[in-house]
Amino acid sequence: MSANNVRRRNMDDRIDVLFEILHSEVEGSEQAAASLAALEQIANGGSLEVAEGIAEIFAFSPIHHDSAKAYFWYHVALASRGYLTSFENHHDTLD
Repeated sequence: MSANNVRRRNMDDRIDVLFEILHSEVEGSEQAAASLAALEQIANGGSLEVAEGIAEIFAFSPIHHDSAKAYFWYHVALASRGYLTSFENHHDTLD
């Protein structure tokens, strides 16, 4: 197994663990918030799978609900699949 494959597998395992923590912990816990923050960093790094996953969390979570972030991450995930989208940030709250 090449070094790139090992790194990819380790990242995939880390992503799985972070989503498991997020879904198993009390939603308002520090551990769940830390997992969501780590997942958002991974999505910022270019993981489209994570982008779609956190879009769902920001869209439907009672604790972590953030419409602007959900809209942004759905845009990233769908645009990467070839959907024609134009991002309209009317909130000016996303960096």
